[in-house]
Amino acid sequence: MRRIQTVIHSLGLDALGTPVVRLRTPEAWVVAPGQAILADFLGASGLLTPVFPCEIERGLLALPVDASGCPAPGARLDLFGPVGVGFQPPAAARRWLLSSTEAS
Repeated sequence: MRRIQTVIHSLGLDALGTPVVRLRTPEAWVVAPGQAILADFLGASGLLTPVFPCEIERGLLALPVDASGCPAPGARLDLFGPVGVGFQPPAAARRWLLSSTEAS
């Protein structure tokens, strides 16, 4: 498992209004859809929280967070992973519908 040290770039909301932190990541560090990241939101506490990114771009990740315990922009964050197999959408696929069997 790979460890990445990053800085919180910004706080915001995703398309559904969920609070997210946006992080700059190394270009070579690739996270596939369906893979999780382990994040140390408490800073060097050793307590890792599994999080599924809600936005994935090369060099940028958005992770959903609890707004009450969220670190401020500029705070350092340790990430571990990615964890899991993930999936690769077919190149010809233009739209996807993902659903859950559990209520959020």
